[in-house]
Amino acid sequence: MAPTRPSEAIPEIERATLRRVTWRIRPFLMLAYFVAFVDRVNAGFADPEMNRNIEFSVVRFGLGGGGLFHVS
Repeated sequence: MAPTRPSEAIPEIERATLRRVTWRIRPFLMLAYFVAFVDRVNAGFADPEMNRNIEFSVVRFGLGGGGLFHVS
């Protein structure tokens, strides 16, 4: 007899493994997203000060920021 729902076709061991992997990876991904967000915000706050102290132009800062945050 063919399964009536797609979830019935997945063996229980596979479902349990996927559930365990999901619960182990999710907190790490949330932490990584939070760190990337805070880093982006800090770069925005540092922009005016860096432009004055290091004599960065807006273009140079934009290229550096784009190189660091292109994945997001």
